[in-house]
Amino acid sequence: MPLTRLSREFVADIASRYPRLRDLNLSNNKLQDIENLDLLPWLRHVNLDNNSVTTLRNLSGNSELSSLKIANNRVDHITPELLKNLEVLDLRNNRITDYDQVAGLSPEFCPRLRELSLAGNPIASDISYRHRVSSALSQIAMLDGEKISPSDVGGRKERGEAEIIQTLHYEIALIDLSLLSDSMGAFVDSKVDNRIVELEKRIEEQESELRKLRVEQVAY
Repeated sequence: MPLTRLSREFVADIASRYPRLRDLNLSNNKLQDIENLDLLPWLRHVNLDNNSVTTLRNLSGNSELSSLKIANNRVDHITPELLKNLEVLDLRNNRITDYDQVAGLSPEFCPRLRELSLAGNPIASDISYRHRVSSALSQIAMLDGEKISPSDVGGRKERGEAEIIQTLHYEIALIDLSLLSDSMGAFVDSKVDNRIVELEKRIEEQESELRKLRVEQVAY
């Protein structure tokens, strides 16, 4: 008969029989929540594939956990919690739609995460999916079984350069507005004039760097 929940009594019974249990396979059940696994603190590999779990949570007590399989569930929420040794996470075929949820796996919470699988989630259909996930999770080396490529990293850098350029244009616009509203608008302070020239030079440099990044991505 399939399990429907991980009651404290059930997990405590496993812990009493296997106090240093490292591998736990709970796949192909009807579990809706992850709970009470803190009673098994030595766990390193957990398989929860093919259940009905909706939230990735309640694992902070499993500090030794290095691999978690939770594919083919109903996960639509990731609770940020410290999983300092987690290296591999399989979240294929779940219901993650929001990049804010992916942030719950950031280096702050999962510093050793190297392999992540999100294929089959609504988020994976986004055209900028690989760029955005690799940007949010700078520690991962593989996404959906493929290494993070120079084009993925380049996409991250490209967005950074574009944001700098936008900020510089914005600063120039603010200066222009200030001069227009000045009662002595006919007079342009030399320091302000020099600042505008400096900003325009920086914009040219950033645009040049952005063009190089795009050429590198095409070459790749």
